Amino acid sequence: MTNNELIEFYENIDKVTSFKRIRTVYDLTNDLDVFLLRFLRRDFFKYYLLKIKEEALRLSDAENKDIEHVFEILFSDDVYMYYMEDTIDVFCEHISASFIDDFIIKTNVFFPELDELERIGFSKLKNSEENNSKEPVALYDELLDDYSVPLIRRIVYLEKLGIIEFLRKARPFNTSVNSIANVLGSIVDAKPSSIQPLLNPLLSKDLDNKNNPLNSAKNVMAVDTHLMKIGYSINK
Repeated sequence: MTNNELIEFYENIDKVTSFKRIRTVYDLTNDLDVFLLRFLRRDFFKYYLLKIKEEALRLSDAENKDIEHVFEILFSDDVYMYYMEDTIDVFCEHISASFIDDFIIKTNVFFPELDELERIGFSKLKNSEENNSKEPVALYDELLDDYSVPLIRRIVYLEKLGIIEFLRKARPFNTSVNSIANVLGSIVDAKPSSIQPLLNPLLSKDLDNKNNPLNSAKNVMAVDTHLMKIGYSINK
């Protein structure tokens, strides 16, 4: 498939049949190679985000540096392309809803199919290793778990466990949000530039800010449920 044909596929993803989409994915990924599946999703995601960015820079009232910062975060961590609701909720402040309507329609059509095809690809990888009489490779588990917990939820975990509160009382974290973001980045394996926009409203207790992780009811409920299930007493 040529580059022009691939772009045409992306542009018309919601206008072709499910069979056509799935058949094309099989062809593009050499029968569901797990690495190619990941890169296909990333390529599609970034293709549309760049289009949205161009529109935002051209038409949005927000300052260009704010828009650039939003998209720097979006491009820095692949987890955002697996949790579209959180992505839209957190980063829509500088993006008009009209810019992303078409993107949402296309991802709602395409990404559930990719999810299923990735599960099939993972199963094929695992079965292949088991049939060769080897221990299931760590690669399979790594790929399966890589995006199992979105960054927002990881920050909620740290908040609920009191780790963020503990850090903010110690030097140099009590005077520098950037320092907290840097050390948390090492803990949760994320870029500080992705973490700091979530920390700012969390630390300032700005519950009206869309970036505050505690405003994501879905993630807060998931964390609370998990912690209670394992016997942790939640005080917040």
